[in-house]
Amino acid sequence: ARALPFPVKPATSSADWAREIKAQLAPWLKRTSPRKATFTVHLDGEKLLHAPIAKAAMTEVGLSCVPKWPGYSPDLNPQENVWAWAEETLRDNEKDRDSFEVFQERVLTACRDYPFGGKLVGSMAKRMKLLLERKGANIGI
Repeated sequence: ARALPFPVKPATSSADWAREIKAQLAPWLKRTSPRKATFTVHLDGEKLLHAPIAKAAMTEVGLSCVPKWPGYSPDLNPQENVWAWAEETLRDNEKDRDSFEVFQERVLTACRDYPFGGKLVGSMAKRMKLLLERKGANIGI
């Protein structure tokens, strides 16, 4: 199985994010899935990620966003499951004098070590059905 987490420089503007799309995200997606020409990604509601310059960069490299995704939907965001699992490990290993680079590497390692990755995408249909039944209420999965 290939590891999906990888670091991206924090975007401080939509122009920064557009550059990261072209420099890191699109090349990484194409390396990890060379038979695919287009990709659909999930981005949270951060406005700079959806600004016109960012959308143009995504279109240029064959990326699109999942349509009509709720702005805050942790039950529909597989990364929330990974983060909840990894956070305990990260807190156990945290040292006061750790640099950001050390923390970043620990985050990547913890996310790559998540044991249920193959089930996350496969469980989305079930999650969506439960959310609809609960009218959007937290399903606790």
